[in-house]
Amino acid sequence: MAEPDCILAEIDFAKFKETVGGDLNEAQNKSNQLASFDHVPMFRILSDEKIEFLQNNLKVEKFANGKKIITQGEIGDKLFIIKKGRVDFFVNSRYIRSLNDGEEFGARSLISSEKRSATAIANGEVSCYTLTADIFKSILEPNLYEYFTNKIFLEDNTIELKDLDNVKELGSGNFGSVNLVRNKKNKYLYAIKALNLEQIKLENLEECVEVERDVLLKIDHPFIMKMVKYLKNDTYIFFINEYIKGKELWEVIRDIGLLNKEQTQYYGGSMLLAIDYLHKQKIIYRDIKPENVMVSIKGYIKIIDFGTVKEIQDRTSTIIGTSHYMAPEITKGEGYSFQVDIWSIAICMYEFFCGKLPFGEDYDDPMDIYRAVSQEELSFPNFVKDEKFMQLMNKMLRKNPTNRLWKFKQIKEDPYFKDFDWNKLISLSYPPPYKLKMKEEKESSGASIPYLSYLQSKDVKRTGKKKKSNRQIKFEKWLKNF
Repeated sequence: MAEPDCILAEIDFAKFKETVGGDLNEAQNKSNQLASFDHVPMFRILSDEKIEFLQNNLKVEKFANGKKIITQGEIGDKLFIIKKGRVDFFVNSRYIRSLNDGEEFGARSLISSEKRSATAIANGEVSCYTLTADIFKSILEPNLYEYFTNKIFLEDNTIELKDLDNVKELGSGNFGSVNLVRNKKNKYLYAIKALNLEQIKLENLEECVEVERDVLLKIDHPFIMKMVKYLKNDTYIFFINEYIKGKELWEVIRDIGLLNKEQTQYYGGSMLLAIDYLHKQKIIYRDIKPENVMVSIKGYIKIIDFGTVKEIQDRTSTIIGTSHYMAPEITKGEGYSFQVDIWSIAICMYEFFCGKLPFGEDYDDPMDIYRAVSQEELSFPNFVKDEKFMQLMNKMLRKNPTNRLWKFKQIKEDPYFKDFDWNKLISLSYPPPYKLKMKEEKESSGASIPYLSYLQSKDVKRTGKKKKSNRQIKFEKWLKNF
């Protein structure tokens, strides 16, 4: 009985089988495989076509209780995803941890022929989905293979400052400096960012720094800068990050001039992919603009500067961002959600194609810009004739967020992107529409950086003692737990 009244949808069973592709058990198995793939970070960026290929090449292997699945010290060439059961791990015969249904191990062996770091033993009856390195490598274009290879270095959290040689300073600001450094062992380059603790304390930025660290440590996407590790001492917090050789997108679009449709789709689409990934992790960025996007020497984008990010479930209310790129609801103080990032991307796309900002172009005062963003009607220069572009902008730049087009899937399917190959873009096989013109960089002599020398020093002299304020005590407690 229906209580109260309800609406039911029904489908003929034969039609249902046809829709899901045949045998229901097989369809359920495919669904379970897809759920398991979510636990493999390197699979999350692959196109639907590549995921389907991997699914079709998965095998199921069964292991009896006490059976060794992998052995410490052997060369790895296979990924394991636990379909059912529990697997225990041992290093030098000492128990380390256990994994259960849906969890994976051995992913790095798909790229590098490293020796296994632990022995895995079945605890009870165990069945695993398995995938060989040869199958995985067969779907990787050169750029994607290079990306996964670099990830091995970007996941090396054993790095210490003593392992790094200074190459040169990349930039400096109120909080410290960013330097290019080279790993002495393998010559791999990193960017190390030093955050001055006195400045953090002065501006009450503890929470911002902590959020930035936590977000950067958990995200992994080809269009987002990767953080390797963080370190600290009594003077600085250090973020060791991926080094991105290239230019800010702000510089690139000024080198190009007015961007054409292909260039606008490419850079706009790349930002949409990166921000959609963040949104799926419940992370809101809040400061999308060309200055916060790098274009690498390969031509692909990397979103940088995570000082404004926040993890939210639904809404937040902090007024933050860059005036010309901020959505109107941010300044109203009534709360906002993930839609604001898509608004900012639309502002960027308009700027790419039209050569100017859509609202408040001639204003410098933030209050004048806020009024323009909230009140000015969207219009286009006379030379813009692309109807599909204008229609998309009109949908993405609606003042009312409830009426705004912001869902990534809907934007992907918009007529403006009809001829755009999203699978090639995420697979890093879409030819970049602009080749960077960069002068050959001259590296410095490798002299040590003052703050690196300080951190490596074992004898830090302190002079005098004075009573600590409550603020200082609170800050030191925060730093200890950071």
